Amino acid sequence: MKKLYILLLLCSLGQAWGQKSLSCDEVLINRTKGTVSFYTQKKEGTYKEVSLRFPMAEGYKRGEIFKAFTPTWKEKESVSHDAIYSPTEDNVIRLEDIRPASLEEFLGKKYYLYKNEEEAAFFSFISPYTAQITKLKYRKSWPLGEYVSYPDDSEKKWRIEEIQHYALFVLDMGHQKKIYGLIGMGLAKDVHLLVPLKDQTLFLNYYPYSHRFFSTSLEENPENRPADLRNNFLHFYLHAYYHAIPCEDGKKMLINRLGDAVLEKNYDSIRIERHFIIAKDGKQTDIYNAFLEKLNLGDAKGAYPVHGNDILQVLNEKGIHYYNPIGEEVSPNDFHSYVPCGNPSIGKYEIEYKLLKGKNCFSLEETLYPIGYNVKREVKKKTTYYLKGTLPSDKLSILDTHEGSLYIKVERNQKEGLYEYKIPNIGDRWTIERSGGNYDVHELIAPIFDEIGENNYFLFYKKGKVGLYPQKEASYDKLIYERYGNFYRFKKGKKEGYLDAHTVEEFYE
Repeated sequence: MKKLYILLLLCSLGQAWGQKSLSCDEVLINRTKGTVSFYTQKKEGTYKEVSLRFPMAEGYKRGEIFKAFTPTWKEKESVSHDAIYSPTEDNVIRLEDIRPASLEEFLGKKYYLYKNEEEAAFFSFISPYTAQITKLKYRKSWPLGEYVSYPDDSEKKWRIEEIQHYALFVLDMGHQKKIYGLIGMGLAKDVHLLVPLKDQTLFLNYYPYSHRFFSTSLEENPENRPADLRNNFLHFYLHAYYHAIPCEDGKKMLINRLGDAVLEKNYDSIRIERHFIIAKDGKQTDIYNAFLEKLNLGDAKGAYPVHGNDILQVLNEKGIHYYNPIGEEVSPNDFHSYVPCGNPSIGKYEIEYKLLKGKNCFSLEETLYPIGYNVKREVKKKTTYYLKGTLPSDKLSILDTHEGSLYIKVERNQKEGLYEYKIPNIGDRWTIERSGGNYDVHELIAPIFDEIGENNYFLFYKKGKVGLYPQKEASYDKLIYERYGNFYRFKKGKKEGYLDAHTVEEFYE
């Protein structure tokens, strides 16, 4: 099997531009097919093979979605000069064949890795710390019935099939000559090298056959990025590539898998919402998309993903608006939203709850039914829990159920409140080991209000006023539900504005 050899002399670990950098005084590349091998010279005619390794940074554990790593070298066996040059010198690239190339030369440009009539992939640096491989297909969309659809689903066009992000490290050979290394989700199996030569730029696999298009000369792509970025970010989750860590001053920093800061500054809070990064600093809210581009969405007050996380609902100075991942405003009437229906479930089981009135308190009957294609609906498990904190004279009704919590409205002395009961942890989601016992009550809203209601969030009413949990007082004349329930329009005396339902922060018009 043919190989690509890189000979490194006097290697050590250093830094460049804040990226991780491995310094090398000289480099020799034997460019054939398949693998990339590194060597350091021990004495004339004798070399030691070394390999790139990426040990996990302190504080991270295997199995976690996000993990940080540090590139380093590991020595292997010795090899002779003749073995490196065998079978021919025609594929050898010497240090003088590599041209000086700064990262700025590649920023903002796109390079095809392959392209045909139906498929394409291009490579680009989207920041000084992040590269991206975008796979495209020329096809119609794949709508999922009435719940997920767009007006152009029937139009055949270039559409995003998959996006992968890569953190950047540098092989610095001195004399302004550098090889740029990229590490992706697959770690050792997903490492690639960008090698700038005098007559071309090579994009190579560090490991053989990782990707069929990753041993190629880059061809600059003069075309604009495809406009349709709404679908499909298949298997792309920002939180797998980036992670917010605390700083000494209390701010948050967003880092990549090599520990580099990837945003222009640190923020009070950073939320990663699959296709969007929502960062808040004081009253300023900055929104970044999957390309780490800061979107110009006006004076954003709050932002939350909707419609499967590929549309962002934003409250700005003009009211509530909707944007796709490249910052284009869209109408909420142009797409359908998926709305979950039916009873809650645990793993392979559907759950039904029934309130039972007892002598001293209420109890809750939990019934589990198996679910699945062509599965007979029959009781698999029935368990009874006693609801501590309730009285026989209370009137109870279930308002909402989520896995882990049960929300019950309590009417007592002609007033209403809201209780939360923690559902016992069942451990493995695919088991049904349940045992009876007591539910411990957590009072969310004391039973002192005229009415408790639900419209995506819990509302409470008193003397003609209304409030939103977790507020403690009913102070609004009106709270009007907005689509998706992230914001409520309010009226308080002569003042009007919007209420963020997640933070209960008020924004006056």
